[in-house]
Amino acid sequence: MRTKSIEASTTAMFTMPGSVTVLEYQPGNGTRYILQITAPNPSNPTTRYVGLEGCYLVALVNYGACMTVADTGGYLSPGYVAEKLKIGAGDALVLAEIIAKHTGRKSQDASESVGL
Repeated sequence: MRTKSIEASTTAMFTMPGSVTVLEYQPGNGTRYILQITAPNPSNPTTRYVGLEGCYLVALVNYGACMTVADTGGYLSPGYVAEKLKIGAGDALVLAEIIAKHTGRKSQDASESVGL
């Protein structure tokens, strides 16, 4: 659950060369998340080597967890995000929305859950 808008809770965001986006998100419940989202890059030997071609690599930097998100579109489940990033359901709902926005997917609108 979020207590304010995603834009108001995103305290830092930048995109580095090579399609890497890093953002810091503080939902207002005492937690802080630093996400690194790396876009698919067929010329990157690292992603080719580990079989990640066509997938976004999403890392929760300050929690030491990561997951992959296929670049095929579709729905991104908050349950999948919670399981892979080892976070609670409320924060997973918001992080799924953020990740979906950056990976071209759809997810549940977290503002519908709290009336924002």
